Amino acid sequence: MKNYKKLICHIMTIVMVITSLGFMPQTAKADDVETEDPAGWYLTDYSLVINTKKTTGSFMQGGSYSDILSIYDIEGTEMQELESDLENDIRLSYGRYSEKGDYLCGYDQTISWDSPEDYYAEGTIIELMNVSNLEISHKSWSCRYISARFNLKTIKDTYDYKFLDSSGNNQFGVGSEEITVKTEKAIPKAVNGDTAYLIVNFGNSTFADSQAIYTYVWKAPIIEIKAKTYNMKVAEKGWYLTGYQFEHDPYTYSESRFFDGSLCIDTKTIYDGNGEQTKSKVLENNLYVYNERYFGEYVEDHFGVGVRYELNWDSPAAFIASGEYFQMNNWSSTVLATSDKWGAPSIHFYAETSKYLSEITDTKGNSFIGATEPIALKSKKAFPEGTAEQKLNAFIVINGVGKATYTYTWKNATLSVPTVTKSKVTLYLSGPDKKLTYKIGLKNATGYTVSYKSRNTSVASVGKTGTITAKKAGTANIVVTFKGGGKTYYKSMSVVVKKK
Repeated sequence: MKNYKKLICHIMTIVMVITSLGFMPQTAKADDVETEDPAGWYLTDYSLVINTKKTTGSFMQGGSYSDILSIYDIEGTEMQELESDLENDIRLSYGRYSEKGDYLCGYDQTISWDSPEDYYAEGTIIELMNVSNLEISHKSWSCRYISARFNLKTIKDTYDYKFLDSSGNNQFGVGSEEITVKTEKAIPKAVNGDTAYLIVNFGNSTFADSQAIYTYVWKAPIIEIKAKTYNMKVAEKGWYLTGYQFEHDPYTYSESRFFDGSLCIDTKTIYDGNGEQTKSKVLENNLYVYNERYFGEYVEDHFGVGVRYELNWDSPAAFIASGEYFQMNNWSSTVLATSDKWGAPSIHFYAETSKYLSEITDTKGNSFIGATEPIALKSKKAFPEGTAEQKLNAFIVINGVGKATYTYTWKNATLSVPTVTKSKVTLYLSGPDKKLTYKIGLKNATGYTVSYKSRNTSVASVGKTGTITAKKAGTANIVVTFKGGGKTYYKSMSVVVKKK
C-alpha cells in the first residue's frame, strides 16, 4: 500500500516536469524490451472491516446490555460504515452499555502497523513491522490481544501462515510496541488467480469482530504448453519412445455422508503450469493438484480441509536398449499448502508389457512415493528384448487424479526392404472418372527417409509427399529413394499419361 502511494507521487512529479518543459517527442531505444512481471503474490486490494459492531444480551439478575465496538482514526474521527480504507493507526474502543446507555465496562487501545509490501515472491518469510498494541484506558476489562495471518483461499484460517513475534507467540498483547512479526514459515507459490489474505486481526483469530485485510493474487508469466512429436530415427534395435498421454480420472468430485447425515464433498482439481484447470491429454512435467473437502455445500465459505501440491519430473530417455533400465530424473512432489495435516498422496510408478512387469522405485525400493524433494527413479527390472512394433508402457498413477503413460515401441535395427505397391500406373489429362493424379503407395517404409524424383517432368511431376500429377501425354519414370539403417534403396515405377 505504501509503495502504491510512492508510485503515485513519482508519477505526479514526472507529469509536472513534462508539463513545465512542454511536449518532448521520444525515440524508442533499440535495447528497450518488454519484460514480464515475475511470478509472485501481488497486492490488489485493502480494506478495514468491522464484522460485528454490536451484540446484545441479558443479565442473570434482569435487564439487558449492549456490547459496542467503535474504530477511530488517529485524529479521533469515527469510522461510520462497516468498511473503510483507514489504515496503519487506529483507536479501538469496546464497551458494555446498560439499557440507559451507561458505560459499564470496556477499554480503549491504539493499534498500529506498517503497510506490508505490494509484492512477495514464493519462499518469502513475510515481515510485518512496527506492530504496536497500546492501552489508552480500561474499566474492569483488559484490552484485547491482536494477531496476524497470511491465509490462502479464504480469510478464515484455511491454509494459514501465522505471524509470530520474537518469542514465538502468535498473539500480541497490550504493551507490544513497534515489534516485528514474521510468518512462521515461508509462503508458497500457487496457480494464476489464486487469492491470499494478509490479515491484521483485532482479536486473537480470524473470527475477530474487526480486521485489516490486504488481498493478494498470484500472478505468473504464461508458458507455452504443446504436444510433443516423436521422430524415430532407428539407429539400433531397442525401445523407442513413441508417445505420451495423460488420462484424467473422471471421478474428481464425490459426495458422501457422515454418521449424522451431513454432507461431505471431496474434490480434486488439476492445473497445468499456467494455472489453468485442464483436461488436456498432453499435460506433462509440471502440474498442480488441489485435493479439498467441503462440509454441507460446495461453496468457498464451506471449505474444510485440503492440500495443494505440485508435481515435477523430467521426461524419460527417448531410447532404451534391452538390458537397460528405465529411469526418470528429478521427480518431486511438493506440498504447497495444507490444513489439518493433509499431505500429498502416494503416487505409484511401474512399467509393463507382455511377460514383463516391473515396479519403478526410488533408491530405497519404494514404488509408492509421497511428498519428496527431487529424486531419481529407476525400474527394478531391465527392459526385455522385444519384437517388431511391440508396445511397452511406463505409468505414473496419481490416485483419483489421472495416469501419465509413456509408450515405447520396439524397433529392429535391420529394417525391412522397402518397396512401392505398384510398378506401373496410368493417368489421364482429362475426362470424367479418370485418374488425373496418383499418390505413390509404400510398403515397409517405416524408419526410412523417402524422396521422389520424376525422370520426365514435362510428362508427369511428383511432389515431396509422393503425389504424381499428369502434365502431357507420354511416359515417365518415377524414382523413389529410401534411406535408413545405413542403406539406400531405389525403386522405380512407370507412368503412362493419356489424353482421355
